[in-house]
Amino acid sequence: MQILIQYYIMYFNTITTPMSQRGSVSPTEIKQQFSFTDMKDLYSQSLFLRNKGYEPAITAFYDAELELRKYCTEFASQVDFKYNQDILNDLTQFVEVSFVL
Repeated sequence: MQILIQYYIMYFNTITTPMSQRGSVSPTEIKQQFSFTDMKDLYSQSLFLRNKGYEPAITAFYDAELELRKYCTEFASQVDFKYNQDILNDLTQFVEVSFVL
């Protein structure tokens, strides 16, 4: 799950950072503040080798979100969260919000 979360954060930061500033943003920490204009390059290439260098950043983000959502859904259905209800709530909330976006 950690790897899927890292991909999600990496591509989230990519779509919320202009191309000219992408090198200055940490790919491992989620960007907390950004403006609508920061998203001006979301249809530009993601520049990550995982996407073969030609896929738009927004496509890579949605793919990463889908992978993480599927994993969270499967994980939530297979684990008994009797003593960790907060984790189940967090997983459920992520899945619900990602469907809205």
